[in-house]
Amino acid sequence: MLNEKQRNLVQSHLGLVERVISRHITPQKVPGLEYEDLYQSGCEALCRAAAAYDGYSAQFSTFAYTVIRNCLVSLCRTAKPLVSLDAPLAGCDLPLGESLTAADNTPEDICATQETADALCAAARQYTGTAQKGVYAMLLKAAGYTGREIADRYRVSPNQVSAWVSRARKCMAKDGELLLDTQFGR
Repeated sequence: MLNEKQRNLVQSHLGLVERVISRHITPQKVPGLEYEDLYQSGCEALCRAAAAYDGYSAQFSTFAYTVIRNCLVSLCRTAKPLVSLDAPLAGCDLPLGESLTAADNTPEDICATQETADALCAAARQYTGTAQKGVYAMLLKAAGYTGREIADRYRVSPNQVSAWVSRARKCMAKDGELLLDTQFGR
């Protein structure tokens, strides 16, 4: 948690994140990462820099610039191409989980589930980066996977998967897509 002085440092130096991205990172050449992903990680690094800044060793902008740059370079080095994540998009022949095709489900439930999967497949083709990862996570949830299983599959934390889904929901809401609140944890 940042105190007031640290929050002011972050707010007054947000431009550093854009500067680092424009000078050191080419988002188009980093597979699986979009500008928004880089900006979000850069902002998190800026907050860490504000929390760690002692006020004596260097100017904050110099210190924060280095922290942000190192964070983003590390992120780019460890980025995995989206296609290597076993994304369920090969024609979207996603097997529906047992819970969705159980005997107590009505034919209308099963059809609605297939419509949901079809809508998500279309959205996954439309989006890129974090939003696309969120749609993939929604597809896997529709297939019966838990949040933990999805996180393990992508080798990230469950909170990261939740962030992806949140981003996808925002994009879908902005684009007027069908929101699936009851099925995806809302």
